[in-house]
Amino acid sequence: MLSRLAVRNAKRSARDYLIYLVTVTFSLSMVYAFNLIVFSSEIRNLSYGMSAMTGIIIFISLIIVLVIGWLICYMTRFILEKRSREFGTYLLLGIPNRDVASLFVRENLLMGAAALMISLLVGSFLYQILDMIIMRIFQASYQIQFQFSAKALALTAGYGAAIYLFAMARVRRQLSKIKICDLLYMEKKNEASALKTGKGHWTLFLAAVAACAAGGGILWYLCHHSEEVHNGGVLLLLSVVLLIGSIYGIYMTVTSFLSKTVLAGNSFKYKKHRLFLLRNMTARMRTMGVTIGTLALLLTLTLTATSMGLLFERFFSEKRESTMSFDITASTARPSEDLSPVSAYAEEKLGIQSQLAYPLYDGGNKTLTDWFREQDSPVGWMEFAPVLAYSDYKELRQMLGYRETELKEGRYLIQCTPRIREIAEQEKIPDIRFGGETLTFQESRSEPFGVGDGFNGTGYVVIVPDNIAAKLPVYHMSLAVQTEKETTPEDAVNLVNLLYETYSYEGIDTCNTKGSIRDTYLSVFTILAFSLYYVGLIFVCAAAAVLAVHQLSEAVKYQFRYEILSKLGVGNREGKKLVFQQQLLFFGVPLMIPVPLSIFLSRQLSYWMLMNEISDKTFLHSQGISLGLFGLVYLIYFVTSWRACSRLAFS
Repeated sequence: MLSRLAVRNAKRSARDYLIYLVTVTFSLSMVYAFNLIVFSSEIRNLSYGMSAMTGIIIFISLIIVLVIGWLICYMTRFILEKRSREFGTYLLLGIPNRDVASLFVRENLLMGAAALMISLLVGSFLYQILDMIIMRIFQASYQIQFQFSAKALALTAGYGAAIYLFAMARVRRQLSKIKICDLLYMEKKNEASALKTGKGHWTLFLAAVAACAAGGGILWYLCHHSEEVHNGGVLLLLSVVLLIGSIYGIYMTVTSFLSKTVLAGNSFKYKKHRLFLLRNMTARMRTMGVTIGTLALLLTLTLTATSMGLLFERFFSEKRESTMSFDITASTARPSEDLSPVSAYAEEKLGIQSQLAYPLYDGGNKTLTDWFREQDSPVGWMEFAPVLAYSDYKELRQMLGYRETELKEGRYLIQCTPRIREIAEQEKIPDIRFGGETLTFQESRSEPFGVGDGFNGTGYVVIVPDNIAAKLPVYHMSLAVQTEKETTPEDAVNLVNLLYETYSYEGIDTCNTKGSIRDTYLSVFTILAFSLYYVGLIFVCAAAAVLAVHQLSEAVKYQFRYEILSKLGVGNREGKKLVFQQQLLFFGVPLMIPVPLSIFLSRQLSYWMLMNEISDKTFLHSQGISLGLFGLVYLIYFVTSWRACSRLAFS
């Protein structure tokens, strides 16, 4: 009998909490899809760097499993509270506690098993989409084919089993000891407030705001003065603790702030339906402060992860373009040594269209580097200004197919990254002195030119007249080759081994191929961006699902409130508008802090991790896309919740 009852109740719960089950199913589908990627030999063979994806995705999956586990534990406890009267009735009828506990556990395990089975099918479909995207990123051929991995299946099933068994063990232990009276009155109890008294909440709210400002200030200082900070790890940890604590503190005490400000004035709160809306919101915030704080933390991580994924895409795209110019690049720190083995290999294996051996000079002048650093420009590790002779520069541009640039007398050019050029066009660049002569800035160029990895500089290279360049010491001898065939990562490995056999390790400055650079950056971008999108999507679904289920349950529990409003003359149209405003407020409050905080975090992290190579325009563009993608998912949950609550309240 209990088995049939468990099946019936599982069907009913699946209908009542469909949003929650859809979210769990989709989350497990994403976990299975990424596990298929991890164990796909086809994807690992795309590049050497893709082998690192296995460990990173598994680590990210563990974090996501913790979030899914929190969601399931929270919703299981929530469902138990909503069905407490039903279980209390079972106990009154003489059914033992352990049987009631087993009944509830069976229901949830049945729903979990169904979610897992569906997620395997959906995950296989999602894998095809992810596989197609990755193949297009690497410009590889893609074919739709069924992918099965016993390891991926076992890992996903293991995650799901661990989550549900842990959650059910807690519920079973709780139900085995609970009293009948506690069950019968559980539904009427509000969630306990974390702060037992209202005294001092205003002070705590201000302290939480101050902690948020302090945490942000420490993070800003770390990102802008990292080279001066010796205890960076300690300060970073302090910043994270302050920011997390401030999020919880603000949401736990915000009701006091609203009571002292918004609800204090009678002229404001008694207009239209404001009192009804605000009192509903403050009542929920008082008892759900910790929950809303957790959701706000998840939403902050979601927005930051999505934004950083887009910024990484832009960063690696620009970095790849600035570095990936010539088909083969090699340089030696010993000018007496030539790079003829590189030319011989290229001629034999790839064919040579054009090549040029030339010196990169040490300008011995820090004026330009220091000036760029004062402007927060990403000029890399070179302290001196790298210099090219104008004649070599002209020939290199001709090899790359760029238009010719004329250098005027007494002037110098800068070939640089797009970010440095953006800064150079906004500020007045100082004059520099080379070889006993003072030169004035003429213009900058930002086409791909090998200025990203030390071959022709680490961010920029200065172009000066040949007679001035000849007076400067040689930093290294360079060789640039354009080949008839496309280069590969294997060519880079072969060339490095060839040079190490010919010369000593210390004699080689750089040696790379366009194919190797391309695969390296594409691998790093794919791993980082996909991991961040993976985290962001799961987190926003989990947070929005909790909000939506809460709203639906509240609409059923407090339906009498809407009946009273109807008797007071509130029509269906006006009532549905009121429900919309209530939903908007409940879904909007958790975004108060995450939206501005995530923008701040993204900007500081991009400055720190991406070396300030992201322009303000690119950053704003990425933020717009990030908020748009996040808003789309959030809006789906909002609309679903609003329509369902409207039908329940004013059917």
